[in-house]
Amino acid sequence: MASIIIHMAVTVNALDICGIETDRDEYLVGTILPDYVTEENAHYKDLMGERKFFNLARFRKEHADKLTDPIYKGYYLHLVQDMIFRDFMYNTHGFSPAERKNVLKLYADYQRLNGYLARRYSIPIEILKNMDVVASERYSDFTLNKPELAEETEKYHNINICPEGEYSFFTPEMAEEYVRLASDACIREMLALRGEKEHINEFDYSWIRFFNS
Repeated sequence: MASIIIHMAVTVNALDICGIETDRDEYLVGTILPDYVTEENAHYKDLMGERKFFNLARFRKEHADKLTDPIYKGYYLHLVQDMIFRDFMYNTHGFSPAERKNVLKLYADYQRLNGYLARRYSIPIEILKNMDVVASERYSDFTLNKPELAEETEKYHNINICPEGEYSFFTPEMAEEYVRLASDACIREMLALRGEKEHINEFDYSWIRFFNS
C-alpha cells in the first residue's frame, strides 16, 4: 500500500481543500495508525464470496460514536486512501506485486518521493515523534506497535536525501495523480460522514483474492 508520507500528503491536501485548520495533527496521527497498530485486520479487509474489499461500512458501524473525533476520521481516511491506491496501482497502472523485485522497486520509488512530497505538501514530519498520543485512554481502541513505528520513523531523519537512480514505476507525476484522486475520495467521505453526500460503495473497488492480497 501507500507509504506514510503519501498517506500524509493526501490527508494534508484534503484538509487544505476543505479549509480544516483545527486538529490537523490528530487527523494525521489517525492517518498513520492502521499501519502501526497490533490489532488483527487493522485495515478492515473483508471477504464476500470470491472478492475482498475494504469494509468501510464496518468501520463506521464499529466506531459510530467516535466518528466526530479527528483521529478516528484520520484512521477512516487511511482506509479510503488504501482502497483508492489499490485500484489506482493494480487496475489503472497494472502494477503486479507477485514478483518481489517489483515491490522492492516500488519501495525505492517511495524513498525518492519522500522529500519531494514532504516539501510539496508541507508535511509535518515531526508528528511521527509524537505518536504516543494514541496510547492515551481516549484512543484505547488502538494499540500502537511502538518498536515498529520507531524503526520506521528512523528512516525519515534524512528525508531530503534522495537515493540515486531513476524512478522504476511510481513517478512524481503518478504520485500527484494519486494524491488528487484520493483527496477527492476523502473529501467525499468526510462530507458523507456529515450526511451531505452518499458514501462510496466500497464493493465497487473489490478484487478477486489472490495470494495474501
